[in-house]
Amino acid sequence: MEKVGRLISKGFRFLRTHGPGATYRAALRRLRIPSSSVGGGAGKALPYRFTYEPISYRHGAATPGSHASSGRVNWVIPNFYGSSGGHRTIFRLTRSLEEAGYEVRFHLFGETHYVSASEATEALRTHFFPLKATVHLGVEEMLPSEVCIASSWETAYPVRDFEACERKLYFVQDYEPSFFAASSEKVLAEATYRFGFDCICAGRWLAEEMNNFGSRAASFDLAYDPAVYSPGNDARQKNRVVFYARHQTRRRGTELGLLALTRLKATRPETEVVLFGSEDLPYNLPFDYTRAGILSEHALAGLYRGAAVGLSISLTNYSLVPQEMLACGLPVVEMDLPPVRAAYPRESPGIRLTPPSPERIAGTIEELLALPDVEMRRASQAAAELVAHLSWEQAGRTLVDFVRRGEARRDATPREG
Repeated sequence: MEKVGRLISKGFRFLRTHGPGATYRAALRRLRIPSSSVGGGAGKALPYRFTYEPISYRHGAATPGSHASSGRVNWVIPNFYGSSGGHRTIFRLTRSLEEAGYEVRFHLFGETHYVSASEATEALRTHFFPLKATVHLGVEEMLPSEVCIASSWETAYPVRDFEACERKLYFVQDYEPSFFAASSEKVLAEATYRFGFDCICAGRWLAEEMNNFGSRAASFDLAYDPAVYSPGNDARQKNRVVFYARHQTRRRGTELGLLALTRLKATRPETEVVLFGSEDLPYNLPFDYTRAGILSEHALAGLYRGAAVGLSISLTNYSLVPQEMLACGLPVVEMDLPPVRAAYPRESPGIRLTPPSPERIAGTIEELLALPDVEMRRASQAAAELVAHLSWEQAGRTLVDFVRRGEARRDATPREG
């Protein structure tokens, strides 16, 4: 009852501060009821209506160069949680925009578990970085801005329809159509790459793909925090393999990795397997393993420094996981796919690219584990050297330059036709 009383008291305070309309919408979000379904028929509401229904924006078309919009960046993002890796990259790079004098306002599009803008802003500053930026629920109240940025295929639609800005950008971290089988979602996601936005992309391969859709595209390199991820002096367990097994994210190929590890354990039973990235695993595995769950950055770094081999499976674009493993001097096994090859174009003992099959993955891991100590130390040193030139500061400068100049360096020549 005490909990219910606190909830009711909080609701009345919210009502006095934000009014009945905002309180009603907040209640629907807390109860996870889509507002479009209220008052409807017996069936589900038609999804993705935002792709064609106009949004009632408070502000109309922007006046180019107007003082009201100068220096302001509206960044439309989906809902976020404390462990959201893609959001962490966005928020990290926002620091560079703020240092360059920009005012950044994040707008959550779609369903969210936050009931107020202040709650979402506090979550940003508590779980990520102490930014000046604020978070707002919905896009209808977006202020006129110099730049409006989309960050996912769903958010590209409201950015497309927002006219009170001078320029529209697309922050592309992955090739989202590949998240789906043949479906409406796949088609709608791919369509956003033809909206004509200038694209700033995580990696050269993505920039080339965006160029091929006719967009101007620049790229930045995913980096790591050297204050957290570094080789250190931890004693490595020569038989330990760590695997990012986040089964909820299908593009991370968890089942593929587990099949490979099953084969590895059958031929090399002394191998110690540690799974991380998820608090649960819906499979009964035929081998012993340690489940580390979701770890803090410092705990992750410790895990990497104590292992012999890191397995990371990236089936779409490359990710932060192998970068951070390499920074800790952990030799990595990754998939030999175009996005990964573009990120690691030169051969190095620190990373081995393998065809995405259980047999080849298992064989590649076994080859690394069988290296003599001196060669394993050489591979560890090469791993750290492979990413030593990367920094979030450089990635941030690339973003700031892209926003300021309005000109995208072409990372590839578009295919004709």
